[in-house]
Amino acid sequence: MSLLESLIYGFISGVAEFLPISSHGHQALLRYIFGEATRNSLQELLVHIGLFFAILAGCREVLFRLRREQMAGTTRRRRGKHAFDTQSYYDLRLIKTAIAPLIIGLFLTILTAKLENNLIAVMCFLAINAFVLLLAEHSRHGNRDARTMSGLDGFMMGLLGAFSAFPGISRTGMISSYATMRAADSDNACNWAFLLGIPATLFAVCYDIFGIIISGVGEISFVNFIGFLLSGITAFCGGYFGISVFRTALKHSGFSRFAYYSIGAAIFSFILYLIT
Repeated sequence: MSLLESLIYGFISGVAEFLPISSHGHQALLRYIFGEATRNSLQELLVHIGLFFAILAGCREVLFRLRREQMAGTTRRRRGKHAFDTQSYYDLRLIKTAIAPLIIGLFLTILTAKLENNLIAVMCFLAINAFVLLLAEHSRHGNRDARTMSGLDGFMMGLLGAFSAFPGISRTGMISSYATMRAADSDNACNWAFLLGIPATLFAVCYDIFGIIISGVGEISFVNFIGFLLSGITAFCGGYFGISVFRTALKHSGFSRFAYYSIGAAIFSFILYLIT
């Protein structure tokens, strides 16, 4: 990729990661447009590192609240006290319940790698993503938080988030859609989707490192390396931007715009397939 292509690749990867439109699917389309036959593990590693820091920056207030409750909980157990921040306690419990099915499911990435180069597959998964978003848009909306969600809800969020291994399915979209259909309010739906991005992104980092160890990174020029660094930096910028946009959009306009965008991206994928 050229430097400009690397900038675009990183920024769109970041934005699409935290909007419910599938970063994985957009990366596949961009590589196809830029004439890149395969993903470069080093570039993907730097993009995922950028996304990880975007979550830390974009969710710092929520992370600080949860960290404070976790530390306080340790102190309470040691001293035999039981008072706690109820919302943070149940948020932590819900997230912990979702992590195992999320990570186990993400091993699908190994099995679905070849689908990235199949435009028809990308089109179909983008269409499925749009369908789920439309279901959430027309479902009941409520104001539930983690205190009234069950362990099964956490498991389902993790399991559905794992389907982001398929190019075109958005982890943010699956988790926030399920939470919305279960009558969670928009802030909590966003927070759970973003927080589950932390273990998912760390899994992706480990996957990329494993790919580098097994296959190497090939011959990389200085310009290419600078381009990869730019991809990581712009992924951070795009991710931070995407987090802010989705929080506002979900509260005021719901999922419909993202659903229609996903339909448009699916049609674009099909057009690419026809002309190439």
